[in-house]
Amino acid sequence: MPGANSGDFMAVSFPFPLIHPIENLLLDEDNPRLPADLDRRESSIVDYLIKNSAIEDLIQSISENGFFFAEAIVAVPKTATNASNVDKDTPLVVVEGNRRLTALKILQSPELAARRPALRKMAEEALHKPDLIPTIVYEDRDAVLRFLGYRHITGVKPWEPLAKARYIEQLFDRLPATRSFADRYREVAQMVGSKSQYVRRSLNALFAFNVAVSEDYFGLDLDEGAIDFSLLLTALGYKHIQSYLAGADKDETLVGQYLIENPDLLIRERLAQILDWLFVKQKDGKTRVVDSRNISRLAAVIENDKARSQFIEGKSLEQAYIVTEGTGREFNEYMQLASGNLNEAASLVAFVEYSPTLFDISDDVVKQARHINRTLLEKKDD
Repeated sequence: MPGANSGDFMAVSFPFPLIHPIENLLLDEDNPRLPADLDRRESSIVDYLIKNSAIEDLIQSISENGFFFAEAIVAVPKTATNASNVDKDTPLVVVEGNRRLTALKILQSPELAARRPALRKMAEEALHKPDLIPTIVYEDRDAVLRFLGYRHITGVKPWEPLAKARYIEQLFDRLPATRSFADRYREVAQMVGSKSQYVRRSLNALFAFNVAVSEDYFGLDLDEGAIDFSLLLTALGYKHIQSYLAGADKDETLVGQYLIENPDLLIRERLAQILDWLFVKQKDGKTRVVDSRNISRLAAVIENDKARSQFIEGKSLEQAYIVTEGTGREFNEYMQLASGNLNEAASLVAFVEYSPTLFDISDDVVKQARHINRTLLEKKDD
């Protein structure tokens, strides 16, 4: 029903769409996509979604076409009640469709976009301003958790990694704390259609992230927007980085411990170091780790006492990495790969026409190979 602006309230059995007045639809304060430091007033949530969710296109679409019945939002009663007690006056919290609800609210009240004159003007001049919204109502959050988890974690509209982790945490926290971590990981994984290891790693990284937020990012020049959660998730997936945060260099029994399961083990000064290395930009505009491809090198440096000390003292990651055994492994891998590629090229060269570019590449390969060969012979003599 595009563009519905009036009509009688339609009481429909759960969980089929019913038509609910927009003034009783509330934005979700527990929306996993909201940053931790955002206050939960409706105006603040609207401002955040305006800035971060490309709301203009959605407002324009609804303005021109109305709100389609097939795009029903998903909500739960604000306070506990059973299905038969929900009517048009029942306040509902929208748990799926907050961006759509924000667009609808702006169309109804353009002053919500006061800081964005063009957006406000668009809302004021809209052809359609729906005030009765198709809404699928569930009795409580538990009834809709599996749907939302699958849809946004492994399904058709995946969230960014931080929002995924926050939603996984919501699911996890609803399970009885008396059950083992392993059981809860497995159940949440079943809910979202993922693997228990992914659930475990996400919760572990979120634990570290939440500690950083509670400590105001340890005084570093960081905020939620400056932290690439996927990079933190990757980094804490390395045993030696996680073990460093848990003090494993002092007690080998702590190697590989997950912080979410052992929160008292976290050494906060070391978490501050990891965040600094991963996310604080230097004068050249790059971080000390630079990008995700170097996480494995960082793990190797952290594992090696001498390399770690050099890195902490200010040497580059590349310089510190040379001290570790990782350089030998990398060199061997590169040599094996180069040898295989050259064998393939040698089998094709008889069928390739001469060109100056190809000859220059071949000549460079010869020079590099001679340099490597000469250096290795010198090391043999040493």
